[in-house]
Amino acid sequence: MTTLPARRLTAVLMLFLALSAGAADTASTTLTVKGMTCGGCVAAVRVQLRRTDGVIAYEVSLEKGEADVTYDPGRTDPHKIAESVSKTGFEATVKSARGKSAGPTRDGVTIASAASREPRRVSARHAHRS
Repeated sequence: MTTLPARRLTAVLMLFLALSAGAADTASTTLTVKGMTCGGCVAAVRVQLRRTDGVIAYEVSLEKGEADVTYDPGRTDPHKIAESVSKTGFEATVKSARGKSAGPTRDGVTIASAASREPRRVSARHAHRS
């Protein structure tokens, strides 16, 4: 009979292995996002990325007018992600796309921690948008 701590350890190891296998099947892309003028614009893009199927992690930069996105290539592609972001009212185009990622980090930040950042909810159409 297996003890409770041994079962927990087995469950944790199985979860780790499943997550590790999934991390190897990621790709990344950089989108150019035109029209963002404030933090509310950035938040609207983040909310849309969070809702986009297959998107694993994202970083949106107001200063660069870009979004760096890590995604599951089995569920989406850069053009579908750009199309989704464009639904917010901003023009999004694919600037660059990179193949499968070697590991679950981006600039020293794990994908899980980047994805866990919860942007505040805002309307995609806020006062200063025309």
